Amino acid sequence: MAALKKFVSVGRKDFITVALMSGDPLQDPYVIKALLERTAGREERIVTLGFTKMKILEILAYGNPSHPYVLWKELKQRHGLNLNRRSVYKHVEELISLGFLKVIGHERVGGRVRKIVTITELGLKHLT
Repeated sequence: MAALKKFVSVGRKDFITVALMSGDPLQDPYVIKALLERTAGREERIVTLGFTKMKILEILAYGNPSHPYVLWKELKQRHGLNLNRRSVYKHVEELISLGFLKVIGHERVGGRVRKIVTITELGLKHLT
């Protein structure tokens, strides 16, 4: 436990620490090493996106940064998705929170302030 405490205190805050403890003193440490090596470099979490979110990423990947209203129109015209605008705004917010989109500015249209979003490297990576 002392080694774990020290590792956590000196380690990077964005790393995840996993401790496997066993009551068996004869436990083979090579099993733990093999498990850690097998999972090294994998994403912390696996995210599965639905059809609508994937289409939003595609629109932004092959187009220009945009605001959710334009994305809503694109989804309707290009992909035949008859969605409520509020649903598209919610999808965009969720994609932002996942790190797949980011806000790059704001635009005032007809008295309303709209977020301009673009796809991130993580979003592009998720498309491939």
